[in-house]
This record gives sequence, structure tokens and C-alpha cells, in this order.
Amino acid sequence: MIYLLVFLCSLFFVSLYENNGCCFVKNKYSNAYVLIGAFIALMAGLRFFVGADTANYVNDFKTIQTLDLLTKKSFDYSRYRPGYLLLTSLCKTICDNFVLLQMCVALFSNYIILKFVWKKCNSPLLALLIYFITNYLEFNFEIMREVMAVSFSLLYFSSLEKKRFFLAFVYFILANMMHASAIMIILFPFLFKIKFSRKLVWIVLVFSVAEISIYQIIPDISMYADLVFGYGEYGEKYLERVINTDYNLNYYIFHFTKFLILPLSALWVLKDKGKYTGFVLVWVLLGLLSIFSYAFYRFTNYFSPFMWILYSESIICICRRLKPLRFSVMISAVIILLFFYQRGLLSMNGNNFLYERYFPYEMVGFDNNYNTNQSKYLIRRGN
Repeated sequence: MIYLLVFLCSLFFVSLYENNGCCFVKNKYSNAYVLIGAFIALMAGLRFFVGADTANYVNDFKTIQTLDLLTKKSFDYSRYRPGYLLLTSLCKTICDNFVLLQMCVALFSNYIILKFVWKKCNSPLLALLIYFITNYLEFNFEIMREVMAVSFSLLYFSSLEKKRFFLAFVYFILANMMHASAIMIILFPFLFKIKFSRKLVWIVLVFSVAEISIYQIIPDISMYADLVFGYGEYGEKYLERVINTDYNLNYYIFHFTKFLILPLSALWVLKDKGKYTGFVLVWVLLGLLSIFSYAFYRFTNYFSPFMWILYSESIICICRRLKPLRFSVMISAVIILLFFYQRGLLSMNGNNFLYERYFPYEMVGFDNNYNTNQSKYLIRRGN
């Protein structure tokens, strides 16, 4: 119910402030943006065992030492990167309760993400709604390490844009200290100058089909695990587990729609008015590879904020000339369809049931806390 409440409130504000069919006037709805943003950040920070990976993080939190007890071996034998390990150890030193770490990650990541959207997008409230529909639950209830890396990657992007290269280098290091998949942001400097062209869209379309064929003839992708993830044996086991082979036709239809048809159509709608074309095209190429391995899907997280901007501005572009009532109906229909589309997409995976869409929400409390209660969900056993 709480998810539906956020969705409907966000949809209401989008329709309310866009009922004249014009682009957003930011000073008219900044309060609504802050209200929704603060609510979803606190919802993530105060959750109690919501999300399967949360149970794993809580379990590992108990084994990580406080700062005064950390040694070199603590880093050598941990599957976590040094940045996340230090953050966890610091929070545990201050308060031996996972809720502090959870709250710090939720507030920091959502602040950085929503501030980035506010500054870079012409329709940030709609982009926030698309974020909530597509990535919010996974970012906040599952991939805590990776969402910290995504946050630093956005700071890295902003520093590159302002030509503050030393600061950009610092953020690059911090992102990679949180999660090894952040190595993908090394591509950012090369993507700024890529502009929209019809020829480029057709090239990407052809290459997208070709890359799938190329991927299928790679003899053993697990041999690259240590290079990509830096986890050694754990990385190999991870990649072997997430290479996908058993799916039905719906799975492929959903993925081709999400990672090829929708983004290229949105680019085509905006044409020269579109932003961050290079980032969108990399998201497309990585997303199509994720059809065969979830490992590639993780890389798309660093490019997802640019997709929220693309979709929000393309929707506004399509709806701009409609009359107020028709506009409200149109934008509501589009968002609701996206809502159910995304929900259906995550149930197409035949092998991996980790990321179910909506876990029943519970809030942490004095009688309902991480130190005295156990998770209802299975936790990872070993690797």
C-alpha cells in the first residue's frame, strides 16, 4: 500500500503541475519534489528487512569489526570493497545497529541522485516518478554498495562537466572503492561529445543485434570474473550463477522492448533536443547483453539516471501540445503502463527470484529491530 501511495501522490503532482501542457516551472513544484524525495529516502532508511539483499547485509554487518579492530586481514578476506567495509565499520563503531548504516546509505544516495536529477532535467518531478517506478526499490532495498557507487559516479560526472578533473578523479576512486562494477564509469569522459543522429541510431540498432551473436560465441565468460569484479573465486561463482539460459519468449520480448525499442524511440522523439545521447546508447548496449547475464545489468545502473531524464523529457515532448484534460489522461496512462510493464519485467526471469518487485513494507522500531529480530527471508549461505 505504501508503494501505491507514493506512486499516486507523485502522479498527482505531475498531472497538477503539468496541466497546462508546458514544461515544468521548477519554483511551482519544488516543495512537492522535496516532499516526495524526503519521503522515499526515509522509507528506505527506516525499512525493516525489506528486500532479500538487506537480510544478507544485516548478516554480514554482524561479522564486520569496528574501526579499532580492523586489520589488513579484514580487507583481504572480505568480499566487500574497502570503501563499503570502512563505511560499515564506521557506522558500527558509532552505533552497533544496522539501521544507522541503512539510514546513512539511504539519505546520502537519494540526496545525490535527486539533486542530480533536479539540476540536469527539465522535468525533474516526472523523472523522480520514473526513478521510483524503475530503479528505486532495487537501489534502496537491494544493492546498497552499488547505489553508493552510483551516487559517487554522478558526482564524478558533474565534476567532469565542470572540468574539475582532480575532484573527478577522487570521486572515481570513491565509486570504485564501493563496488567493482563502477569501473564502467571510466567511459564517461568519452560520451559527452556524442550527439544524436539518425545514422548513429541505426548503427547502434545493427550493433545491438551483432553483439548478442558475439556474446554467444565467447567460450567461457567466467574466466574474466576476477578482472571485472575483483572477487576471485567468489566472482567466478557469481558469474556462473547469473549467466541466463532458460527463459520464455515473454522474457526476450520484455527485454528488447526495455533496452532497445523504448530508449531508441525516446531518442528519436527528442532528436537534437535530447541530452546525454552517448550515455543512453551505452545503456542500450549493456542492457541487451544483460539478457544473457545479470552481470551486465549491474553496469546499466550507472547510466540509469540519464534514462530517467530521457524518458521524462520525451514524454513531455509528446504530450506538450495536448489540452489540459487530455494531457492529464495521456500522461497518467503512459506512467501507469510503465508501472505495470516494469513490474511484469522482473517476473520474467526463470532462474533468479531474488528481486521480487514488492516486499511487504515494515518499519524498524523498538520492538521491531535488527538486533532482536530475524529476517523472514533466506540469507546467503557462504558464497
